[in-house]
Amino acid sequence: KTVKLWDINSGEELAILESHSAPVLSIAISSDSKTIASAGSDQTIKLWDVDSRQLLRTLSGNDGWVWSVAISPDGNTLVSGGEDGTIRIWSLVLNQISLEQGIGNRESGIGGRVSSKLVGWAKTVWFQ
Repeated sequence: KTVKLWDINSGEELAILESHSAPVLSIAISSDSKTIASAGSDQTIKLWDVDSRQLLRTLSGNDGWVWSVAISPDGNTLVSGGEDGTIRIWSLVLNQISLEQGIGNRESGIGGRVSSKLVGWAKTVWFQ
């Protein structure tokens, strides 16, 4: 239900980000380290401001647990994958889903995971 921020040098806990109503399953940090995306079994994605530790917004629209998230290098796009076997591409500028693509289903367990190490972001989204 929470995301904890730690100082890796001192080991000190810096903050606890609380807003999910169920366990957090995945996080991604923007390339400028200003935004954290957290995704969970409450079927939501939360966007956090790292400096203020404030919740910026909640992205809803998943039908099941959100297993993974990745943020584009420019910070304008987020990709999520989840239990419903659908990859969603979110425009963070427009605050909406730009594309939904079913790649599997709940029963098969195929689909729904996106890599946080996206290669060739503009052309390819890797998933399994």
